[in-house]
Amino acid sequence: MWFLSVIFHHTIETASPEESQKPSSWISLRTDPVWSRVCRWLVSDITRIRGEFYQQLASEKDSLQHTEQLTLIDPSETASEGRYGTLPQIFVDLGHGAVFPTPIERPNRFSWFQTVTIAFRIHRHLRSLQKVFSKNRSMDTSTRKRTFEAAVNRWHQINSEYVDLMQKFRYLDTWIPWLQERPSYGQKGIEALFNIASSAKTLPEAELERLRQELKPRRIMIRPFLPFVLKSGEIPLPITTDIHNQKFLREIEGALNTHWNQSPWAKNQKIRFKIYWRIVPENPKFRSAKINLAQHLFEFPKDSATLTTGSATTHVSHEALILGAGRITPRTLAHELGHLLGFGDCYIRTLSGQGLFGLAILEWDNPFYPDDLMCDNTLGVARVESW
Repeated sequence: MWFLSVIFHHTIETASPEESQKPSSWISLRTDPVWSRVCRWLVSDITRIRGEFYQQLASEKDSLQHTEQLTLIDPSETASEGRYGTLPQIFVDLGHGAVFPTPIERPNRFSWFQTVTIAFRIHRHLRSLQKVFSKNRSMDTSTRKRTFEAAVNRWHQINSEYVDLMQKFRYLDTWIPWLQERPSYGQKGIEALFNIASSAKTLPEAELERLRQELKPRRIMIRPFLPFVLKSGEIPLPITTDIHNQKFLREIEGALNTHWNQSPWAKNQKIRFKIYWRIVPENPKFRSAKINLAQHLFEFPKDSATLTTGSATTHVSHEALILGAGRITPRTLAHELGHLLGFGDCYIRTLSGQGLFGLAILEWDNPFYPDDLMCDNTLGVARVESW
């Protein structure tokens, strides 16, 4: 694995932006399922070993009467698939702002091979820790305490790595199949990026302005429950949901208010969105897996947006915001609400071949609008959206 990682770094990770985007080859299409299966096996075994090791730590804590806390992870953060009724944990936003304009750099790369290397490392460390800790009972009490405390510290580190692993797992499990069904998705944006990279200094201003407009965050989906022409004042946003957690729904309202209603764009347009909730009963057929997610979404009314649970990752499909497992910030929620409003992503997500290393999802930053909410859901602010 170490040897393959070195090859991957020298041939894939160091590629220039232009070299990063490669078509899916015969080899990449056939090796990607192999890396996916390896990753699934490792994740399954890590989950088993991690459970066993937690029991060992808990037993040793009781034996030593130690006060060390063995923090448990919220199950939603380590789920491998979507679960109906499971809400994400909302964490605080990061700061905002970015260097503007940004140069075109290598994209963020996510692949099963990379995730396998992370899983392999966690698996190896867990097995090693379990082996060392198994000898703890034969030591004197003082040494046992030191070994226990060191093991607990490492346990917390591994848990953090494990949460990151499962986030990547869910992301790849959702988006690689989606992008494989849409091989041309993102190509128009990639052409615009490469045009900027190759000839930005020589392009006439009119051509640069055309590219700016092409990459500008814009409303690409017409929502029948929202006005076609933007007018000042309050804009009702009707949302039907089967989530009954009022605290969570207030978090949704807060994300909309903070990142849309108080944004430079909304203030310039003199508008304010307000959610009008329509609460419906939970769906027992979906909870018991008698119907799939698509059938569940079909049962919601079509005269409003939809908010529900049951996806592996939080995303918008058509007019529905489907919440996934794991952590999320208000800014990311606001980015997804932007999709409900009809705005598309203005960063670019593409699928690329990696040959022996399978497929990769590439996420390209927008060089014209790097600090916009729809271009960056971690640091962006709604600034120049086009309704």
